Amino acid sequence: GTHSRDLNKNMPASGKPVLYYAPGRGLSAQIRIVFAEKEVEFEEINLTTKEAFHKLRDETKDDQGNPVLTWGQIPLLQIDGMNLVQCMAIMRYLARKYSLYGSSDVEATRCDVVADGLRDFLSKFTGAPFAANVEEANQTVLNTWMPRYLSQTEAVFRGNNKLHPESVFLVGNALTFPDLMLTDILGYCVELGGDKALDEYPLVKRFHTAIMARPGIKKYFEEKRFPPWTPEGVKMCLAMLFD
Repeated sequence: GTHSRDLNKNMPASGKPVLYYAPGRGLSAQIRIVFAEKEVEFEEINLTTKEAFHKLRDETKDDQGNPVLTWGQIPLLQIDGMNLVQCMAIMRYLARKYSLYGSSDVEATRCDVVADGLRDFLSKFTGAPFAANVEEANQTVLNTWMPRYLSQTEAVFRGNNKLHPESVFLVGNALTFPDLMLTDILGYCVELGGDKALDEYPLVKRFHTAIMARPGIKKYFEEKRFPPWTPEGVKMCLAMLFD
């Protein structure tokens, strides 16, 4: 199976992209969502032991003898002959590859501005499972961060509608990578806050309805292609990173 493949053989034999991550949703879900939208098949390798992670971090080199984990962190995406790390760098590469970066330099820059803000919003959700008190962390997200960021996101949609009155998207008239980041985030919002979580944000809600109707996205959420963190997974992940 994929788990036993020699990590030092740098590129997958299948030619499919390969995503390495811990067994949890975390920062890799937005990458999975891009592949879901574009209906790209990829392989997933879950690093389920500290040893597997350390082998990847300390022993696995590319063809030039450089570590595949440039900063010693996952996710790692092997694609198009490259070992890509840093989730925002991965997202931007996929955005260029799959034409999810707007229709001009101005729109591409706007994508970056919006995506970097959404990255901060996402970190509130991805950090919660690692908090000392998970329940308390979730309540803070629900009561403090969701209202703050959802109202700012609503304003982004409002601003885009001044330029593009018909658009349901964050930037311009078409789907861009910040929309797919927001798709991941709104999944969390609805899980934490229930079906009414987006009611006060009509443009966010309109977007959510539109995006969830897209075949690849619909399937992604129906099939729950994002593994939730388990207490064991969190413990293992912390051990991987800090031991």
